[in-house]
Parts: sequence; C-alpha cells; structure tokens
Amino acid sequence: MQKFHSDTERVLAGVLERDARRWFRPVAGQFNIYYRSGANQPEYVPDFVAATADHNLLLLDVERFVPF
Repeated sequence: MQKFHSDTERVLAGVLERDARRWFRPVAGQFNIYYRSGANQPEYVPDFVAATADHNLLLLDVERFVPF
C-alpha cells in the first residue's frame, strides 16, 4: 500500500491509476530539477510523474504548499 502525504495525493493516485498509461512517485535525487528560492537552490521533487497517451507530466499537490 502506498503512503500519501495528503488525501489529495491519494485521490490523484486513483485518477492516475485509472487514466494514465503509467505513473510513479519519484524519490529525491531521481531528477536533477532545482529552483531558486532567495539565495538557495533547493531540489524540486514532484509528487508524481505520469505518462498519458499525449503527455508526460510532473505533478505536485499544491494544497500542501498554498494555504487557501
């Protein structure tokens, strides 16, 4: 059983299971994607990587980062 950080991630995994050709949850260091945050350059680790019939996607559960 997968462990998810939020209910939104769990729901998104269900959608991906149904609609994506393949998907996985990457780990730190699997991609070399960094972003600038002030003087720092932290690593970006997407919550999910998915492939559909038409697109490759990097997905992030923004609910964890953006308070509404």
